[in-house]
Amino acid sequence: MKRELAALGLLLALLGGAIWNVHTIDKLTDGIRQDVLLSQQAAARGDYRAAEDHLQRGLQRFQNAAPYTQIFIRHAEIESCMDAFFDCAGALREEEGEAAAAACEKLLYHLRCIDEMEHPLPGSIF
Repeated sequence: MKRELAALGLLLALLGGAIWNVHTIDKLTDGIRQDVLLSQQAAARGDYRAAEDHLQRGLQRFQNAAPYTQIFIRHAEIESCMDAFFDCAGALREEEGEAAAAACEKLLYHLRCIDEMEHPLPGSIF
């Protein structure tokens, strides 16, 4: 009976950890996406300084989450996201509206992919 209870306890701990992981990644990516969207909107208005500030805030959130992301997110995804951040920042510094919009879309795509990868689906479980 003790083995069954230990197995049940372990199963509940794993389930709790999975739920915590999904919540944490949702919170992280939602916050960063908001910053990127604000950056994109500011660039569309021609306010590149504000756009850079919003993007830097999102980048800072991403970098501050490194202790978590380095463990739970694939390194290729982290690198792709960082590349997209720097592509977007470069386009904003050059004040290239269309390039900035495209770079922001690329960054949003990578953030969405990270978020979706962490959500368990029936196909990824069975």
